[in-house]
Amino acid sequence: MKFFFFSFLFIWCNNCLCQKNGYFNQEFTITTDNDFYALKSKDSYYSNGLFLQYAKAQNKKGQKIIKRLELGQATFTQQHQGDTWRLIEPLDRPFCGYLYLRYTKEKFLQKSTLFNYKLEAAVTGKISQAQALQEALHKTLNISGLFPQWENQIPNSFGFTIGAKYATTVAHEKANESSFKIVPMVQANVGNFFINVNAGAYFCLGKFEKTENSALLNARINTTAIKTKHKYELIFYCYPQIVLQGYNATIQGNLFAKNFPAIVFVSKPQAIMLQNALGAVFAKNRFTTRVEAVYQTKEAVSQLNGHEYISLQAAYRF
Repeated sequence: MKFFFFSFLFIWCNNCLCQKNGYFNQEFTITTDNDFYALKSKDSYYSNGLFLQYAKAQNKKGQKIIKRLELGQATFTQQHQGDTWRLIEPLDRPFCGYLYLRYTKEKFLQKSTLFNYKLEAAVTGKISQAQALQEALHKTLNISGLFPQWENQIPNSFGFTIGAKYATTVAHEKANESSFKIVPMVQANVGNFFINVNAGAYFCLGKFEKTENSALLNARINTTAIKTKHKYELIFYCYPQIVLQGYNATIQGNLFAKNFPAIVFVSKPQAIMLQNALGAVFAKNRFTTRVEAVYQTKEAVSQLNGHEYISLQAAYRF
């Protein structure tokens, strides 16, 4: 019920703000992730994420290209216990802050197929400012509890990650009707912070445009006017994934800097992790809103439990 409440709230707000029809080639997106949004008094593992993204569409030799620049910060902590926010001993996951700047280039090929690559520069440790942000948020929300284990967080480090993604559409939408489609996707990342591969597929129901112009993949920006099938998009989706983890700096620290102080708790990533997302997207004219509930099995071998969180996103095109 909580998930559907958030879905209704975001869709209603978006509908109130929508403007006249048109096409736009730039977009600004803000995304916030937090397990506290699930209203379960939890603040564990992937505790908080905040992401700001600017995107611009181009057209080269008849192919649509979207270039994105994103600044993001993620916070990872151990499990917390109940409403007291009391730390459990011993730790079951390292504390870690992750701050990054990412450049992504997406190219939409024929038959609703996407290929992209990304370059990401990032830092961990106190310079990521995750500790300062979490403490400020808890103070603002008047949530009691101290986090002394931040002093033992994954240390300051700098790293790069390169990645690629491929997606295609195997079950296409019916013209001018609510319908169903499947969008398989595979991604890979390698660097001194992350080495992983994940594969999954979007199973979608609703009203939607072709994948290369759909809010499902944040692709509603264009360089010219296009003929749309619907006045708006409303998509409900399930996105199961399997993740193969070779290395994870938020659990293990920098791949090339293993001489950590003895007080730093270091774990190992779970070799195989499962993740599923249930989401809803509404897009019309300049605006897109999205709400997503994410469920994960254990990310680290030492974790006592799996994890769940809510992701909220809003985008403005201009």
